[in-house]
Amino acid sequence: MNSLAPIPSSPRPVPVCADTGGIERFAYQLFCQAGEDGARRSRSATRLAAAALDPQRVEEAARNASEQATIPLAYQLWISHLLWLEDVLHTLECRPAELTAVELAGLQALARARSRFLRSHQFCPHCDAVNPRTRSAARCRRCQKEL
Repeated sequence: MNSLAPIPSSPRPVPVCADTGGIERFAYQLFCQAGEDGARRSRSATRLAAAALDPQRVEEAARNASEQATIPLAYQLWISHLLWLEDVLHTLECRPAELTAVELAGLQALARARSRFLRSHQFCPHCDAVNPRTRSAARCRRCQKEL
């Protein structure tokens, strides 16, 4: 058998803990969803539902939008473990040798996702709400004060 022959690729699933690209993508999505939760509870959203001809339709559209952006359970569990581990590392004295390679890679992916989130969002100095960084966003989505 020729040792230089290409190995046929197999469609084996990649474990969640080894999928750093997926961890980074879903962690960023989780941070964005957490930021959107505050905006959903804003007064403008309440006013929109109150002014709508069919308030149930507005609520249903919001639910459908959140369902489309759901994070798979396996990624939710691994990201929650990484967030917990990150907290533990800041609290206790742990050496990198005490962590596994996939945990270190996951923590790096989590840090990249957090950095991307912080670059693309800003916090309101008045109410600490998360607002996307856009050229047209001059006011906070929650308190409507100037950023």
